[in-house]
Amino acid sequence: MKIRWQRVLIYFLGGICCWLLLFVWNERHIKKFHLETLRKSLQHQAHMMEMLFSLSDLTSDSEVDTIRPKTPYNITIIDRQGRVVADSLFSGKDLDKIENQLNQKEIIQAAQEGLGSDLRYYAVTDGWFLYAAVPFSNGKGFVRLSTPVSGP
Repeated sequence: MKIRWQRVLIYFLGGICCWLLLFVWNERHIKKFHLETLRKSLQHQAHMMEMLFSLSDLTSDSEVDTIRPKTPYNITIIDRQGRVVADSLFSGKDLDKIENQLNQKEIIQAAQEGLGSDLRYYAVTDGWFLYAAVPFSNGKGFVRLSTPVSGP
C-alpha cells in the first residue's frame, strides 16, 4: 500500500486548523463566562457593602480606607450629586480632583434599576476594570466596587 504523504499532510494541517479554531472559540466563551461570573459576584458584594454602610453610616474616607485591606475590591462612596466622598484608592485632596460620577454607566443604571455594572478600559493603568454600583437605600448616594480584570 502506497502512502500519499500530500494527503496525510493536508489532513494533518486541516486538523490543526480546526483544533486552533475550536481553541480560540472556547477561550472566548470561557473568558465571557468568567467575566459574567465576576460581574455577578461584584454586584452581590456591592449589595453587601451597601447594607454595611447604611447600617453603620461608614461614609468617611478614613473609614473606607480601613475596610480596603479586608476586601479584594476598590470601594467608592458617591453622594447623590455625583461627588466622590470616600474612596479606598484616593484620599484627601485627590478626592476633590475626581470628576463627577453621575454620568458613569454603572451609576446611571443603578439609579434606574437599583443595580448597575460596567467594564471600562483605562489607558493610564493600561488595564480593564469591572464596576458594580448600588444606590443607598436611604437615597444618600451610591456605593461602587471595582476590580481589575484581564479584559473582555
